[in-house]
Order: sequence, then structure tokens, then C-alpha cells
Amino acid sequence: MFGAFFVGLLVEALSKFRKRLHRARVTAVEMRDDAAVARARGLLVGAHFLQSVLGYLAMFAAMTYAVELFAAVCLGATCGYALLNLDDEPAASTDPCCQAQCPAMEVKVVPDGSATAELPTRDVAPADVELPTCCGGAAAALEETKREDAV
Repeated sequence: MFGAFFVGLLVEALSKFRKRLHRARVTAVEMRDDAAVARARGLLVGAHFLQSVLGYLAMFAAMTYAVELFAAVCLGATCGYALLNLDDEPAASTDPCCQAQCPAMEVKVVPDGSATAELPTRDVAPADVELPTCCGGAAAALEETKREDAV
């Protein structure tokens, strides 16, 4: 049961680690440090693999239909979120399918006028950058909310 708790906690810890690593990779790209970019990319792939394995392990524990294991996984994930990810901005949707289909949710306009989908912040997209319409328009609704908050 303690193992199931720690699997849930580790999934959230890896999520935090991947976010930090992604920001470090973006910084390395901006600084044109090819060695750091390559190192970050390798670590991101490894962290994604490990997070996938732990996620499936947590799902396997929950699917045993043992209420105590299900509760331990959920409690571990909740504690991990509360300790590590509570201050992060929530995604436009909690649906993992939607998050995978909306990679352009992170668009940033750089000074030369081009746009990139790799940077972790979102500024107002130029008119020629089409916002994704997946998840029943969640991306467009989020963008509209951000524009209203900016005014």
C-alpha cells in the first residue's frame, strides 16, 4: 500500500521535474548551447519514459479493484500535486487526450515576429497563427479569458 502511495507521488514529482527540464531546454535553445539542449532532450525522453511506466503502474494498481490500493494511488498523486505542482498554472483541460492534441497551446511570439510552440508561456498570437479547436474550443476559451484579464 505504501508502494502505491509513492508511485502516485513519484508521478507528480516527475511531472514537476519535466516542467523544469523543459524550461531549462528552452533557455539553452535561446542561449544557443547545443550541448545543454542535447542533454536536456535526452533527460526529457528518459523522464517521459519513467513517468509513463509509473503512470501505467499506478493504473495497474488501481485496476486491481482493491479499494485501499486505489485510495493510496489517489492520495499519493494528490499529495504530490499539493507539495510540488500547486503553484503551476493548470492546463486548459484535464483531459489527457485534449492536452496531447493541443500542442499549440504554448505559442509565444518572438521579437522577429515569428511564433514557436516550444516556449512555456503564451502571448497573444498573431492573426496568422490558428488556435487549435480541439476539446470543444477549450483553447479558444482560455485565450479569450487571458485577453480579457489583460485588459
